[in-house]
Amino acid sequence: MHVFIVEDDPWVRSSVEGALRADDRVVLSATCTTVAEALQAIAAGAACDVALVDLGLPDGSGTDVMRRLLLDRPEAAIVAFTVFDDEETVLAALRAGARGYL
Repeated sequence: MHVFIVEDDPWVRSSVEGALRADDRVVLSATCTTVAEALQAIAAGAACDVALVDLGLPDGSGTDVMRRLLLDRPEAAIVAFTVFDDEETVLAALRAGARGYL
């Protein structure tokens, strides 16, 4: 399974990467810290079965990444991976293509 991570917090990103690397069935196809990096990775063809996407990124919203993934990788399971839990943010992520919300 190819996992695509978009997370700007170094501690969270490192923790998630460590947990995923412990499973030999998982391949980290891309780890990005900004919307711009994520969009470049998508354009470059990064494989993606599952995407964990933070919503609050330094250069914009993770919903922009979700929309691009939905267009380019409609088969990918996109999960909003964020501390935001207000109704407006949750609904925006779901409208952008998230199938889950952590």
